[in-house]
Amino acid sequence: ILAVPEAWAAQMIQDHNNAYVDDCARRLDALWTSLCASRHPPDLRDTVWTFAVQACFEAVVDGFAAVSRHCSTEGRALMSMDLQVLHFSLDKIHRARPDRGALYADSYIKAFYLADHDLEAWIDQNRDNYKHAHMRALAHAKLGAHKATPFDSPGASSAASASAFSAKKPSSAKSHLKTSSTAPASIPDRLLIFRASFCIKF
Repeated sequence: ILAVPEAWAAQMIQDHNNAYVDDCARRLDALWTSLCASRHPPDLRDTVWTFAVQACFEAVVDGFAAVSRHCSTEGRALMSMDLQVLHFSLDKIHRARPDRGALYADSYIKAFYLADHDLEAWIDQNRDNYKHAHMRALAHAKLGAHKATPFDSPGASSAASASAFSAKKPSSAKSHLKTSSTAPASIPDRLLIFRASFCIKF
């Protein structure tokens, strides 16, 4: 995923998936063939396969988060295509439904399309299901669509960026998206505070 940055920034809809999808499917096909040739009981074989499929989709989400700041709308459409092809290819080898599988990755891609209020709700509901790096990538991408911020200035430290918005460490997980002001903050400001809270905490 990181090896094809130009694919995610493209301004044209692609009509085929990226090569890494075929490579992942080929490697997992070899793993399944090896498992079937072993003397392991079927239950153990299926367990190993399920964990391998889960690890594959987790790696896909890691990659999508890493390139999200420089991803176009067409690039996100390509992400969805890659995910569908990968899911179909792995199902052809052997069906598996891990906790963090295709639906886990698909939900993350769709979060980038959410309106600001819906994104806040999605983050609250899923903060325990995804890595903090995944959530930061969402905030970065959404803020980039609104305006440039001190977070994006070259060489700016996390502490300096956070202090620019007078963000304080939240007392609870549920307060990450709230402001200390009695008046409601604008959507971009709430997202800035959300990202600042991650800078302070992590």
